[in-house]
Parts: sequence; C-alpha cells; structure tokens
Amino acid sequence: MQIRREIFTLVLTVLLGAAILGIVNADFVGPSATPPTGDGVISTSGGSVGIADTTPSYKLDVNGDIRSTGTVYADANGAAYLNGGDDATLNDVNVVNTVGIYGQQNSALGCIRLGSGASDLCGSSTNFSMTGTLTVSKVNVNTIDPVYTIDGKRYATYVASMIGQKEEVAGLMLVDGTTEINFRDQMEGSDLWLFAKATDLERNFEKMVVSLTPSFKETLWYEKGIENLSLIIHTQGRGEISYRFTAPRFDYLSLPTKLAEDEYQGLIIKTGDDGKILLNP
Repeated sequence: MQIRREIFTLVLTVLLGAAILGIVNADFVGPSATPPTGDGVISTSGGSVGIADTTPSYKLDVNGDIRSTGTVYADANGAAYLNGGDDATLNDVNVVNTVGIYGQQNSALGCIRLGSGASDLCGSSTNFSMTGTLTVSKVNVNTIDPVYTIDGKRYATYVASMIGQKEEVAGLMLVDGTTEINFRDQMEGSDLWLFAKATDLERNFEKMVVSLTPSFKETLWYEKGIENLSLIIHTQGRGEISYRFTAPRFDYLSLPTKLAEDEYQGLIIKTGDDGKILLNP
C-alpha cells in the first residue's frame, strides 16, 4: 500500500512538472530552442529579452506598443525619465552638464525645458511665456507689449514699429555756437559708438535721419561732414538740445519690406473704394 502511494505521488509529480514545463515553454523560449511565433512570445538571446521579437537587439526589445501605468526610470541617479498619468512628465537626468528635455503638463498649462538648468517654455490655449532670454534670428508678431505691474496693477506699454529695418539713438547734449559729433571718435560701448556700428554708418551716413530740438528759441541747424563722418550742429544760442538719429541697420538690404506670399500674414488691412481702411472687412 505504501509503495502504491509513493508510485502515485511520483507519477503525479512527473505529470504536474511536465504540465508546468509545457506552460512555461509556450511563453518563454531559451536561446537553444526553436522559437515559436505569435504576439505573446517572450524570448532571450545573448542576455537580451524580446517580446514578440525572437531576435532582440537590445536588453529589452518590444515589437509593438508599450504601456506603463507607473514610472519608467533611466539609469542616471534614479531620475524619472518618463512618468505617465494625467500630469505626464518627460525628464532629463536633471544634473549639471546634461542635455535632455524636461516637460510637464496639467489641465491648463504645458511646459518644456531644453537641457538641465535651462529656461522653461510654458504655454496654454491663449498664452505663451518663458523665463530667461529667447534668442532667434527673426520674430513675426502683431503686437509687442512690455507689461508693467505697478502697485499690483498691470499696464501696457506698446512698442512702436518702424517701416524698414532701422536703428535709432536718442540723447541730450549741450551746444554753444558750433558743436561737432564725430562718430569715429566715440568711446567704445557708448550709445553713439554702438549706433554707428549697428548701422554701418561708414556706408549709410548719407541715409541717417537727424532730428534736433533745442531748449532755447535761437535758430538751430546742422550739416553732415561726409569725409570725417561727423555731424556739425550750428546755433546762435547756447544750451541743451535733444537729438534723435535714425539709420538703416547694417543688413537692411537682406530684409525687404515686401514678403513672399507664403510668409506670415500678420495684421490684415483692406481698403475701400475711398482709400480708407475697412475696420471690419
């Protein structure tokens, strides 16, 4: 009786082991086995694992979509690389001297940061904002409005536009009889020095527009000294004057006012038969 029970136990163990082994082999195939096919196949090859891929090239190779309800980690200080859910984030390792993308969103705002320690670019359905400096070669916008918050209230200070790419400089100076401004002798880094460089005044001096306003009643006029690159101001009085100089920027020829048909439309103006602008075309 004891022998029969031991034989029965042995046979049951063998059958159960065979069944388990068959189940495992149906979903997991070692590198020496003949790999089966199908979406549920998990295989290994040279230390790599493949899901629905019998020849994985990476440590984990998935032939299909991947879904995670938790966080996927990168091997860099345990930092989250991809975090799913309602407030999804895509992070870099967030350490010094790394390059990556950091992004987060909620129901009203989405942000992205290019590289560790960089500025955030944030936007919603109606607004876009960033901290720090944005460097671009050209910006096409309708309105520029530096906002001032004074004593808790916000105020708009719209930037005036100018036809053609030009630079301006303004200031105050004292004159007495004849006064000369030599643009070649200006101190490096001063407003007038920078204006002369930004406008390539050596080439564009004749195009410079001069506006002078005296604080006194006497006559005031000027002439341009082309050879010396100087502005000579004459007056019969003595006192303070204000000046404003305007000239084309050094690269103005590469920035025409008429744009290609496929460029940004911007503010759309239509005129009526009388030549006046239609306010609601």
